[in-house]
Amino acid sequence: MAAREGTGWFTVDSDRSMSRLAGSGRHNPGDIQVRVVTLDGMVERGEVPPPMVVKCDVEDAELDVLRGAEALLRAHHPAILLDTHSESGQMACCRFLSDLGYRLTMLDGLPQRESGELLAVWRERK
Repeated sequence: MAAREGTGWFTVDSDRSMSRLAGSGRHNPGDIQVRVVTLDGMVERGEVPPPMVVKCDVEDAELDVLRGAEALLRAHHPAILLDTHSESGQMACCRFLSDLGYRLTMLDGLPQRESGELLAVWRERK
């Protein structure tokens, strides 16, 4: 999943759980070219129904995934379980979700800047 659909390079890490899309057209020997999709595109094409819950743990690409689901988030307001991997990524995702109208709860009890796990639930605007 990404912010836009197309193709990308997938880096396979020796620790398979850390494999991820390579950033911005950069790739290394051994990377695999893959089709990249967005949640918005998959829902729009009818490949999946709008989810009620989204679990996102994509090795520091969480904001890209959220951007690629913006129409879904605005229209259907699924709950989001998010696991981020950097302070800057955490703060950017928190701003993005808050701006869309989500209420954020840090699941690990840490302050927002230090947290890596959060639950975002739609907050109805009055």
